[in-house]
Amino acid sequence: MTITAAGISRSRYAAWTGSGRAVTPDSEEAQAAGRALAVADRDGAGAGCTLGQWLARWPASEDALRPSTRQGYATHIRLYLIPQLGRILLRQLTSRDVNGLLATLASRPSPTGRRLSSATVVWIHATLRTALNAAVRARLIPINPANGAELPHPRRPHPVVWTVVRTAPGSKRENVQRWRSGPSNNSRPS
Repeated sequence: MTITAAGISRSRYAAWTGSGRAVTPDSEEAQAAGRALAVADRDGAGAGCTLGQWLARWPASEDALRPSTRQGYATHIRLYLIPQLGRILLRQLTSRDVNGLLATLASRPSPTGRRLSSATVVWIHATLRTALNAAVRARLIPINPANGAELPHPRRPHPVVWTVVRTAPGSKRENVQRWRSGPSNNSRPS
C-alpha cells in the first residue's frame, strides 16, 4: 500500500479476500488517509519530517525516562544534534551523516569552547541512536543509520600502584593518605 498526500494508490493496494477478489478502499477513505498523512507531515510527526522535528518531539513521547536522562537528552539535542543534523529529512539520514557528525564532534570545540571528550561523543551518539530506534519503532524509517557508527575510543585510566616512593614527601602525590599495615598512629587507648 502506498500512501501519499493525494491518498492511497489503488494500483498498489490489494488485499485479497478468501473468494479471490481484490478489496480496495473507497475513494473517501483513501483521500482521508492522504489528508491525515499530509497534516502529520506538516506538523513534523510523519515520515516527511526532518531529524530536528523528530528530535524536538521524541523525548516527550517517552514516558519512562528519568528526569536526569530527559535533561541529558535535551542537552545533546539542543547543543549538538539539531545544529549539525537537524535540517536533514529523517528518511534521508545516512550512516555517512552520522559518522560525519561524530568526526566533527571529536575534532572541533564544543559550544562552551572546550574540546569534547571521547566519552561525551559516545553519549551523544547514544542519544541519537535511541531517538532513531524510536523512529524505527514508529515506522518512520526502515533502519537506524546510527547503528554501526564509527565511535571514538575513550581513553581509560590505567591503575597505578601507590608505592612509598610515589607518596614520599616532595613527590606530586605527597598529600595522599597512606595506608599502612599494622597498628595505626590513632590506635585506641587500652
